[in-house]
Amino acid sequence: ERLAIDSVLPVVGWESTERLGTAMGGGVGLLCVCDYVVIKHAASVALSEVKLGVIPATISPYVVGRVGAARARRLFMTGETLRA
Repeated sequence: ERLAIDSVLPVVGWESTERLGTAMGGGVGLLCVCDYVVIKHAASVALSEVKLGVIPATISPYVVGRVGAARARRLFMTGETLRA
């Protein structure tokens, strides 16, 4: 089993409107471990599970590492949807 975070090659994450256009929960964590992230104009990301009272504990370190502690804290508390 190989993990994106352990890859020696650059990992590119892509979020587009052609599919659902939204990365939520674990999808956000997957984007956060990528070296490069490409998001199309109308795409959005959200930690929607926090609105249900679920803490995104597994992906938390990756989100903090990608967006910084202050912004991650806000996302963890509000479940706010970020638009591209």
